[in-house]
Amino acid sequence: MLGPSPYGENSRAMTEAEIEDTINDFVNSAKIAELTGADGVQIDCGHGNLLSQFLSPALNQRTDSWGGDDENRLRIVHEIVKNIRKEVKKNFAISVKINGHDCIKGGVTPELAAKYIMKLPDVQMFEITCGVLNQMTSIRSRTNEESMTRNATEEQKVKIKKTASKADPEFPFYEGYNNKYTEEIRRIVGPNPTLAVVGGLRQFSMMEKIVKDGTVDFVALCRPFIRQPTIVAEFKKNATKSKCHSCGECSLKRPTNAIECTWPKF
Repeated sequence: MLGPSPYGENSRAMTEAEIEDTINDFVNSAKIAELTGADGVQIDCGHGNLLSQFLSPALNQRTDSWGGDDENRLRIVHEIVKNIRKEVKKNFAISVKINGHDCIKGGVTPELAAKYIMKLPDVQMFEITCGVLNQMTSIRSRTNEESMTRNATEEQKVKIKKTASKADPEFPFYEGYNNKYTEEIRRIVGPNPTLAVVGGLRQFSMMEKIVKDGTVDFVALCRPFIRQPTIVAEFKKNATKSKCHSCGECSLKRPTNAIECTWPKF
């Protein structure tokens, strides 16, 4: 397992050559996406994935040009974005998913996320998310054991309960749990960067409010679409909220099962 710095067993820090190869891989993937007709790509810098680790002061312990200060920690993302922009057409969109908060001591905060955002002018949209190392802070759920484990095999139940036990009371589920991080980011960066937010958005009134008050330009949904693929059309017909119960089973049962909403089976 590779990362900016060793973390846990069987992991090691990436060499500079491996970092350069990774940058090229991102750029080549974007070029392929454009050739297939995609309108843009999203670079995932959230949830403790590789680029998220580089951005996190808590996880990136490098002392070379890829770590040690905010500018160097951002360097890999900056290089990816810069080189994608050179290789694709002007109207090809580049989006970045980025943590507004790592939810760990010494990690990314809204203030640091805002600093990163202001240093990436070639990005058309930033989607604000949260959390590293712990799925229960990234994809927060109402930790009800019965709803989480229903329809699961005995083996799955053990894994689900183990994951659910890691829920941090400091970072509970509530509707719009990333909104406060996004509000702080918007206050710092001003009106120009295009922002979106994901995380626990269920009530249409909340979605409408944060767009109208300028907190975000877009809202992003995940689990509501798993529950209701036609949710946008339903909102247009005056539906007031998602039918997603935020039980978490759809995410906790991965990757052995395809993602699906099991609530109708209850």
